[in-house]
Amino acid sequence: MSDDAKNLEAIAKGTAAGLMEPFGDLIKALLEPGAKEAGLLIRDSIRIYRVNRARRLFERANTMFKARNITPKPIAPKLLIAILENGSLEDDDDLQDRWAALLVNSSDNRGKDLLPSAPEILKQLSPWEVLLLQNCFEALTMNSLVPHPHPERQSQLKTITDWQNELLSKRGFAQPSMGHHYDFMVMLDNLLRLGLLRTKPLQDDKVDVHMTTAGYKFIFLCQTWTGERKTAVWEPKEPSQPQ
Repeated sequence: MSDDAKNLEAIAKGTAAGLMEPFGDLIKALLEPGAKEAGLLIRDSIRIYRVNRARRLFERANTMFKARNITPKPIAPKLLIAILENGSLEDDDDLQDRWAALLVNSSDNRGKDLLPSAPEILKQLSPWEVLLLQNCFEALTMNSLVPHPHPERQSQLKTITDWQNELLSKRGFAQPSMGHHYDFMVMLDNLLRLGLLRTKPLQDDKVDVHMTTAGYKFIFLCQTWTGERKTAVWEPKEPSQPQ
C-alpha cells in the first residue's frame, strides 16, 4: 500500500488526527467558547462540525435535485471536490445553500456552461456581496429563468444604491474599526477584483458599474430556487447579537 493510500485510510479511520495533537492547545484557543466549554477534543469537534455541515449540504442539494426534477450526473472530480471541501466548511446557511445550488447546477444539463473558477469565487464572497450579485441578477432577468443575453450592457448603479440602503438597514453591518462607507468600498473593490463587476467611465468624471458576463454566469450557477421562482431578492440573515 502506498503512503498516500495509508494516509487516506488513516484519515478515514480517524487515527491521523493524532498528527494534530502537538498543536492541540493552540487550536483549542481558536475554537468558539461553546466548543471549549463542552470539553470536545479538537479532532472530534472538527470532525463533528464538518460531518454536520456536509450532511446539511447534501440535504439541500438533494432537495434541489428533486424540486427541479434533475437527475444527478457525474461531476469532474476537480470541481466536485472543491465544492464539497468548501461547502462543508461554510457556517452561513444561506451561503451554504449557494454551494448546494452550485453542486446541483454543475451536475445538471447545463454542464456545458460550467464556470471552473466558481468555487474559488464563492469562497471569497461575503453574504452582503452575494446579496448585491443576486440583486443584479434579479434586475437583469426580470423574474425570468431565461438567461440574459447581454448582462454587461445594463447599468447597475440603482441596484448598488438599493444594496447600500439594504446594508444600512441591517444592525451589525459595519466591521470593527471600519465605517459603513469603507465597507461599501472594500466589498465593491472585491467584486471588481474578482471580475464580477466592471466600471465604465462616463462624462464629467462619473463612473457607471455593470455586471460582467462572468459575474452573471457565476450567480446564475448559484441560484437556489427549489420550485417556482421567487420575485423577492435573497437576503442574508441579520447577524446574531451578543448575549
